[in-house]
Amino acid sequence: MFTLPALKIASYEITLEVGPLGLNLPAFKGSTLRGAFGSTFRRLTCARHNEENCKDCLVKENCPYARVFESAPPEGSTALTKYESIPRPFVFEPPLEDRTQYDPGEKLTFGLVLI
Repeated sequence: MFTLPALKIASYEITLEVGPLGLNLPAFKGSTLRGAFGSTFRRLTCARHNEENCKDCLVKENCPYARVFESAPPEGSTALTKYESIPRPFVFEPPLEDRTQYDPGEKLTFGLVLI
């Protein structure tokens, strides 16, 4: 049996209330949820708000957004060295429904797993 004693996983259920304009989402909501989270997270945490990407940013090593969304193998790492980026430490679990239209005041619930 393979064990990872240092690996920590947290699972959350997030419920959003739809605003006064309603909400129209695609049938497959995962990429939309990830994109909305990413753009909001970047806007809140990026020290250089005008950067297109994090690759050449001078503060990327200390930036929460870069560590989560633009993650690369750590310096001196022996694992994943042939990859420019590594898997992100989160997974969105969108609702498994085909519904696309949400009226004001309705709830949208989805899961978020942090690794």
